[in-house]
Amino acid sequence: LKLMPQDVKGYQALPPHTTKGPGLTATTATGTTNITVGATHSMRRKRRGTYASKACTFCREKKTACDGKPVCFQCLRRSLKCEYRTVSQTILNAIPAGSQIMDKAEAVENADAAVLLGILKHLPEEKALKALHLLKQGYRPADIGSAFRGHSLGLPQLPFYRAGLPPTHSSLEFELMMRHPVAYPAWAPVQSSNLEMEQLLLPSKIVGDGSRPPLTVGTNDDYSYPSLLSEQRGKQSSGFTQLIVPPRPSKLYGNRLLGVEITHWTNIPISNDFAIAVLQNYFETDHPLIPLFDVDLFLDGLLCMTQFCSRLLVSAIFAWACQGYATYEPESTMIGHAFYEEAKKLWQQEKTAGADHICTVAAVHYLAITAISLGAGAEYVEYLHEALEMAKRLGLFNVSPSEGPDLKSYGEPDAQRATAQTAWALFNCLTIYYHLIVLDLFRPLIRQNDVSTLRLRSFTSKQATPEAVYKASTNQLKRIVLFYRQAFPESSSCLFWHSALLYLANAILREAKTSGQSPEWRFYFRLCIASYQTLYCSFRLAKGITISLLSMGLERGFVGVRYAKAVRRDLELRGKHHDVSDRVPHSLVVDLDLAVTDPSAAQAERLVQRFQELKLHETENDEELPAGS
Repeated sequence: LKLMPQDVKGYQALPPHTTKGPGLTATTATGTTNITVGATHSMRRKRRGTYASKACTFCREKKTACDGKPVCFQCLRRSLKCEYRTVSQTILNAIPAGSQIMDKAEAVENADAAVLLGILKHLPEEKALKALHLLKQGYRPADIGSAFRGHSLGLPQLPFYRAGLPPTHSSLEFELMMRHPVAYPAWAPVQSSNLEMEQLLLPSKIVGDGSRPPLTVGTNDDYSYPSLLSEQRGKQSSGFTQLIVPPRPSKLYGNRLLGVEITHWTNIPISNDFAIAVLQNYFETDHPLIPLFDVDLFLDGLLCMTQFCSRLLVSAIFAWACQGYATYEPESTMIGHAFYEEAKKLWQQEKTAGADHICTVAAVHYLAITAISLGAGAEYVEYLHEALEMAKRLGLFNVSPSEGPDLKSYGEPDAQRATAQTAWALFNCLTIYYHLIVLDLFRPLIRQNDVSTLRLRSFTSKQATPEAVYKASTNQLKRIVLFYRQAFPESSSCLFWHSALLYLANAILREAKTSGQSPEWRFYFRLCIASYQTLYCSFRLAKGITISLLSMGLERGFVGVRYAKAVRRDLELRGKHHDVSDRVPHSLVVDLDLAVTDPSAAQAERLVQRFQELKLHETENDEELPAGS
């Protein structure tokens, strides 16, 4: 390509337009020059600005370019406070459907608005219009709600709205949700009306039909338990909103249970009808929560003498199931204790033989939870440890993720199914235990005055303190207890979740010291007390724990005298069918915070004694709980 030479007037001649190509050669008066067109175009291209992966709140709202600096150019030019309120996509993906992220101030404002809406529903039309007029004038919903709250019906509504909302999460709690989504799942809001939430705070009433099966097969044996049920049916307490009725015959297992011959599996002389009733009640109540064995395989073993049933497992199941069945047949508590003693002897024989079996793992765990119901704390720890050690030896836990479980090593498909069932049930049990351990682990640290300055370096959050971890596990327990009490009527006759109730009640009383007038703690404390009241129909241990918690609340000024006396009267009515002593064992610790410094004073026996020494005198202004509830 020839370039035009410079003309006589001194102007440089323009070269003709070139086409795109890998390169062009230009010939000048002095020689030939190689020109790369791609390079020329890149030189002409404008330089792009620096890419910012995030934008501040102001730039997001205005949809303007943000440089992503701690104080961006747009905010600096306008003398604005530069804030970044962004959440990573990983956290957003973990939020359940139906919930959203909001800051604390926005959450409180929404709760106040919900309270006001509930109050407006019960106001006369004239007052409701006045409230709307105040709202249009710019008054805050919280102030309007306070002015008209005296016109609302029933219990104060604010605790129910607060309890239904997801808890306010700290940055550490979000980090825990990301690192450990199984132990710290994200919870959706509770979908319940105020009436349903209010009923959860009232203990349930047990309704019997008076047609229970005979307990024993003889009357001259040492294990005979004459039924006094007909004399005591009329003495049950009354005035409760929720009703618990005996379970109807199971459609799933009724026909198969009819073939049970219990004398093949135990030396305790109970009737087949009573054994069927206890198993039926267990399958309908406890087993959905703690399915430590596959029901179909267990019934096959019970009827056909297969490997999926054993004398130890049968005795351990009845030792536990008879405690829950005491709701309908009070004397079954004593039968359960006899099964417990028999199961302990069988377990000693199994340990001597040194044989590990999946049925034995389930049986020992039943012994552990039965020990709780009978107040044998030391035996509970021993049994739980032995069950977990055997589970490890059988390969249920501590399997390397790189190796993965070898299903063939567990035997035939039925054996694999039984093993998987027990492993999964134990894992669910350990989830609650995990949060209890977290609370115990950080309990001594949160008692220190300088705890806010103590950082946990294994976390990246600036709020990584023992207090924040303690609160995160407390929030999980709140949702577990609320969900189980709300969704499962079986909670009324199952003691398995008692540990969650005890630890949550202690955490709530501690929260009451710092929450001021926040009503949420009152809701959860009453929820725990009502749950224990209902459990006392089956488990006499619940009375001592309930009285101990009331004693703690009275001494700290968080529980009103009227409420404490009402609960005590209810317990006296509910426990008339307990013909054995309901004195709590001296080793049972209820005040978990006090146990750090004075274990003996934290025991239930001492707390019950202090409750009896308190002079419960009501005043005219005394409420169920202190002011503000």
